[in-house]
Amino acid sequence: MPEDVITQPPPVDAKWSAGSIRIMSQAVSASEISTRLEISADEVFERSSLMSPQPGV
Repeated sequence: MPEDVITQPPPVDAKWSAGSIRIMSQAVSASEISTRLEISADEVFERSSLMSPQPGV
């Protein structure tokens, strides 16, 4: 586990934030976008891939 990951919950009065962003591009791949933004996505869907694959189908 990386050293900068907090393994204990933050104090009750700690400030935090969360956000989301959706980028859609036909010219740039998801990995290239992640590289340029220097972040990794929690979920990635490439064009023509199943967004909600159903098991057994």
